[in-house]
Amino acid sequence: MGYSWGETERGVDKRPNQIQGQHTGARANSELLEQHKVRAFKQEKHSDHVSVAFLARAPHKFTENLYAESDVVKQETLKTMATWLLSHPKNKVSQVEADAVTVLTQLVASPDALVRERTTQVLALLATVQQGIDAMLAGGTVPELLKAMQDPSEATRHHVHLTLQKVGELPEGISAMVNAGGTAMLVAVCKEQVSGDALLTLKACLKDPQGLSDALDSKAIAAMVAALSHSHQHVLQHALKNITFLTNPDAAKKEVRTRADLAAPSSPPLLSPVEPRPGDCCGGQRAFTRARLLLTNARAHPPPRPFLSAISHRRSKKGR
Repeated sequence: MGYSWGETERGVDKRPNQIQGQHTGARANSELLEQHKVRAFKQEKHSDHVSVAFLARAPHKFTENLYAESDVVKQETLKTMATWLLSHPKNKVSQVEADAVTVLTQLVASPDALVRERTTQVLALLATVQQGIDAMLAGGTVPELLKAMQDPSEATRHHVHLTLQKVGELPEGISAMVNAGGTAMLVAVCKEQVSGDALLTLKACLKDPQGLSDALDSKAIAAMVAALSHSHQHVLQHALKNITFLTNPDAAKKEVRTRADLAAPSSPPLLSPVEPRPGDCCGGQRAFTRARLLLTNARAHPPPRPFLSAISHRRSKKGR
């Protein structure tokens, strides 16, 4: 017969429900609190992955915030928009479909300088897609951009010219710029403060016959010849290209011959007068070729730097 014992003699209860059950007591309570305590704060890492719901809601939210009265809200919204538009080309199309170009056109003339700068930056990004250019042409953005070429901020003017250059890649864009009087305005900008951006934007207008005629009426050749004395290489390059477009008509070639006195007196004339010969119709082109040769020689034989000249002089003394 087997051994048997009572309830008080066999020790700890070894039934399964007690072995696998929850612990009790002070130690069990401390372990339970340790398991369920609040975890330490971890800074979230930046990620470019966003939800589909955000992608569908973001363009409309951006457009809505641009109608806010606070300039600070507009500044932050435009800054976020620029970052978001750079992440994927589809975002630009979605933003155009959210009717953002309409409010951006109004913000180009905002009294706040930072709002104008960031607005033109966003427009320059939207102009990289066809839908953006179509919306700008339909919404009257081109005349507002032409007015913004006189903005005191250099960054704003740069973004304005980038947008106009993208618009000017299409025939419809060139016509919109010319019809808005952009040719005369660009020539006036080149006369006051010439820059590579303004010359490159003017080049788009010169591709249109009406724009070329407006440029000649605004004395654009004199402005381009004056730009040849600029020290910046890009200004010289674009000025020479514009002279090529301007000297195509016969009336322009005759005007080029009369502009020889605009060159610097201390240097050889860049555009010397060329007497017309019988059957000669390329006087303006020869003047342009001569200016280009002078520019090429200047690049091939730059003036010596004082510091390098001093080093060469010392080395020659040591060799003696």
